[in-house]
Amino acid sequence: MTFDGVPWAVENGANIHAGVGRVLANLATSDAEGIGLPGDMKVSPTSPSASMAVRIAGGGCVFKNPQAIGESYVGKAGARGTFTNVTIANTAGSVRHDLICAIVKDPAFAPWTTGDIPDNVNGPYFVPLVLQGVSATATKVSDVNSQYSGLALARLDIPASTTTAITSGMIVDLRALQRPRTSKTTLVSSAPVSTEGISSVGTFARWITPATFSVTSPAWATHYLASLEVTNTIHVGPNGFGVLGLFVNGTLTASNPWARLGPTGTSDRVSVQKAITNGPQTVPSPGTAQTWDLRAYKDPSSEAGTLQGDAQARAILTIDWLELAV
Repeated sequence: MTFDGVPWAVENGANIHAGVGRVLANLATSDAEGIGLPGDMKVSPTSPSASMAVRIAGGGCVFKNPQAIGESYVGKAGARGTFTNVTIANTAGSVRHDLICAIVKDPAFAPWTTGDIPDNVNGPYFVPLVLQGVSATATKVSDVNSQYSGLALARLDIPASTTTAITSGMIVDLRALQRPRTSKTTLVSSAPVSTEGISSVGTFARWITPATFSVTSPAWATHYLASLEVTNTIHVGPNGFGVLGLFVNGTLTASNPWARLGPTGTSDRVSVQKAITNGPQTVPSPGTAQTWDLRAYKDPSSEAGTLQGDAQARAILTIDWLELAV
């Protein structure tokens, strides 16, 4: 085994081997696989009318060469905003599962030969491919063929006797970003000017007046996970329970119940109550400012107990910004 004599990149008429370019792609992407931007290469029904075909949105992707460790291919599926239609065969009397992929036909690696490439200069070497009749659990090209270099974009779960249209309900999106961005925002409110109790019953109302925040979301963010913790509140007995809510631009985005037990006439400090999202939420208007605030209520069947915020109370807003395939 010897060094490749020409690295990336040397002038003087040097001939750089394609394998060095594949190593460069692998190093530049940290051995990752996936699409480049959130909307890249999404598989959807044909438009304006669904048919026995699907369309693949333009964009870019990177995927590893399973036959050469440390090498990757970078492919472009047309310009963003354009689409490639792919025909899907009718189903007969049973359900069928098809994997929609983007693959490279590289004659340097089995099973491909130069005979598979119409034009040595223009290819195409990078093409869409339908792997028909795969397992109902297939999610990767390697689940079907361990030799293929490619990226699975979607699985079609097609009902029996489908002959007219592939609909969105048949498409399982398998895309993931190859290097998704993330960031975190943490903000702490000031204390209430005066003691504020939860007095609203059955309907959300503002609580802890300073617990409102103007937050500008990253322009690249597609989703978020958020929580709003309330520390050092006071439970005033008797028993009480209800709901805390985190609102974005006036819309409930996260909630969590609060409940405290105690006899009438007692009070104690409550360390943490929290409203938290149930999974990733869609970012409203990425790159713009949103208003986040805390609201709360007592359940109608609650006793007279309540939570109060005073000069020791604070609200802590934590937002994890995510970039996911859309």
